Amino acid sequence: VLDFTARTNVSVTRVFAHVDADGSGDLDVVEFQTAMENMGQTLTELEITEVMSELDIDGSGTIEAGELLDKLKQFGQERCALRVSPMI
Repeated sequence: VLDFTARTNVSVTRVFAHVDADGSGDLDVVEFQTAMENMGQTLTELEITEVMSELDIDGSGTIEAGELLDKLKQFGQERCALRVSPMI
């Protein structure tokens, strides 16, 4: 998990800065949608809204880098837990 976190912090920080077109330190809906499209993901308006609300922990209407990192860390920890869980 620590290795995943270290790699994720560096990569996400670089990508985030690149995608943050206005340099505000957070991603608005347009920046987020553009980032998704640049990664080959075409999402509907509803999907964008759902993903934004999941990532926007503080409810500001934008995604800060810290919010994104927190969710990615949580996802990484959940994946690790699933891999080591005993089969029933």
